[in-house]
Formats: sequence, C-alpha cells, structure tokens
Amino acid sequence: MLSRSAGLLVRAVIVNDGSAGRCAATFDELRAIPGVEVIAHAVNLGKGAALKTGFNWILANDPEVTGIVTADADGQHLPLDVARVTQEHGPRPEALILGSRTFHGTVPFRSRFGNTLTRAIFRLFTGLALRDTQTGLRVWPRSQCLDALRLPYNGYEFEFEALVKAAQSKIHEVPIETVYQEGNKSSHFNPIRDSLRIYYVFLRYSASAILAAVIDSSVFSLTLWRTGNLVVSQIAGRALATLVAFFVLRNLVFRSTGAPWKTLARFVTLVIVSGAISLRLIETMVDAGVSPLPAKLLAEGMLFVANFAVQRTLIFLRE
Repeated sequence: MLSRSAGLLVRAVIVNDGSAGRCAATFDELRAIPGVEVIAHAVNLGKGAALKTGFNWILANDPEVTGIVTADADGQHLPLDVARVTQEHGPRPEALILGSRTFHGTVPFRSRFGNTLTRAIFRLFTGLALRDTQTGLRVWPRSQCLDALRLPYNGYEFEFEALVKAAQSKIHEVPIETVYQEGNKSSHFNPIRDSLRIYYVFLRYSASAILAAVIDSSVFSLTLWRTGNLVVSQIAGRALATLVAFFVLRNLVFRSTGAPWKTLARFVTLVIVSGAISLRLIETMVDAGVSPLPAKLLAEGMLFVANFAVQRTLIFLRE
C-alpha cells in the first residue's frame, strides 16, 4: 500500500498475511528499504483483514493522509499502471479509483469467469457497469478507508462490499494492462468458494425472501379463500410477512446497527410502496386471466432485485 498526503507519496506499507516461513527472506529485504513498513499477521486472516490492517496503520500514523493506493503482490500490476492510477487521485480526491484490466488476450478461465460473474452481480445490485470489479489496484480516498474499516468481512468479499458501498458516492476507472504470470497460479482466489462468499449477503437475502414469500403466499391464499377479497388478502399476507422479514433482514442478513424504530419505519414505508406496486401488477395479471397466486408470485419476483437494492442502500444501514 502507498499513502498519499498533500498529493505526495509518503509511505509504503506491505502486509504479510501469515506467509510461509520460506518468504521470510523476502520480507527482510523489503523491510530494509527506506520508507517501507512491513506489518505481519501471525496467521493468514484473509485479504480483507490484510487491507484493513494496512489502512488502520496508515491512518493512525499519518493523520493528514488523503488516500491509500492498494496493489496485489502477485505481479499483476505494473509500476507504470500503479503510477497512472495514483495520479488520478489529485483531481478526484473523493473518488474510488480502479485500475481496470481490459481482459484482452490469454486470460485464465477462473479469472475471466470470476470477473464476468461479479460484474453482472454488481450491475444488478447497483446499476453501475464496471469493467473490472475484482481489481486489487485501487486508490481509496480517506473517507472510504475509514468506512471500510467498519466492514465485518475479512476475505475476498471485503473488496466487493467496499465497492458496493462506494457506488453510493463516486467510482472512476483507469484502463491498465492485464498481466497474468503462469496462468495466475499465485492467486488464492477460488472462483466457486470465494464467489459464494462475495455474494453471501445476497444469498442470505434470497433465503429470507423465500421464507417471507411462503408466509405471505400462505396467508394470502387462506384469506382469499375465506373472504374472496383480493385487497384484504394482499394486506393480511404482507403484514405478517413484514414482521418476520424485518427481524430476519435486520439481524441475520444485513446486520444493521441503525436505530431499530427508524429502520422499521423505513422498512414499513418500502413494504407499503412495494405492496401497492405488487397489488397493481397482480390485479393487471388477474384481469388478463392469470390465477391470483401465480400472479402474486410473478409480481413479487419482478420486484425482488429492486427491493434488495433499496434495503441494502437505504433501509438497513450500519451506523
């Protein structure tokens, strides 16, 4: 990591995330370089933990730092590209600068697959189309470094979570060379295991949505059978599902630390708006000849991703 203060590079920090003993000589050589600080973890804690350790050390030792440049140690980032993204910090001090690879030429399958999938999910979550969501070459403004320290993630998912959070402010991409050495063997990224970690919040949300949908649809069907009233059935099903969903989403999915009553008020507002839209969609489909329950499931499915994005960014906050 490189820190920038008043537009000048002032410090280089290297985090040894529990590397094997055979790497000790390399870190000794780095430690002997003037202006280089080496911080070591006793055991491997994950990429996110290593980044947070570096952020915390720089922020604590340099109160005037304006941004931090991060680069992976697997040879993928050329010195010229590091310099290029660093230069973008001056005119954009509050933006997260990404050194985005073009992925032209021969690219290992796991790297291309992982980035393609993550780009698609990121666009689904945020509406932003980025070229490279997994790049380790980034310039983090001070404010985002402070926010990132509070993220409760220590693996590869840390960078994705920080990127989603940054999407609420500003992101700027700078094209860089795509470099892979020997098929990127030095990378510890597992496209299946680590992708699941990256999307873990969305998976938890999906599970909670299925639970709420089961409750909602069951109450909806029972009330419709007893009353024959579509509006009353929709309200009854949504009311019970809302209570269950709120506690699950707040405590298990998003792990919000915001004030409970304020969060509940925001959530209920979303439920009312979403419910009204859903009801209108259901009525339209029923008028077109679709049975009520299939119409409800289809309408809720159409609103699924939009509700996730709103809940993550506006409702269940970490304050």
